[in-house]
Amino acid sequence: MVKEECNVMSAYSGQMHLCDFGKDIQSCPDGPNCVGPGGTRYSYPRLYSYNMWMLRTFVRDSLKGVFPHQADKIDEIADPGEWGLENHYCRMLCAFLFMVSVVDDLKGLTSMLMLTISVPNRADMWIDFDLPDWGDKKYVKQVRGSE
Repeated sequence: MVKEECNVMSAYSGQMHLCDFGKDIQSCPDGPNCVGPGGTRYSYPRLYSYNMWMLRTFVRDSLKGVFPHQADKIDEIADPGEWGLENHYCRMLCAFLFMVSVVDDLKGLTSMLMLTISVPNRADMWIDFDLPDWGDKKYVKQVRGSE
């Protein structure tokens, strides 16, 4: 789960719900949940696909790297906008894929919990030898090939 948090939250401005970006754009820019992954407010003219948003962000950051003394002017003119997902079915698919990875982590967690519970925590014998009750000692040795 920590790995998922690092991949999902840290990469996108600390906001976890990637599938909710752009969900409430009808009520933006003044409504709730109107801040996108770039940290600015949503509006329809500033909504782009992820690839276009990344390209526009790259161009803005490159300009700021070449002309650092004009960073304020570049921020004012080169607005990369925001990206979001408006399709309900794509949002459901993203949520499902995220849940699949969480279920895999849950399975690993339960396996580790069962191992922790079953390993003895006292200094006593934890390996047992149970004599078979389905035959006498000589017959059991013959069946197992020990004799």
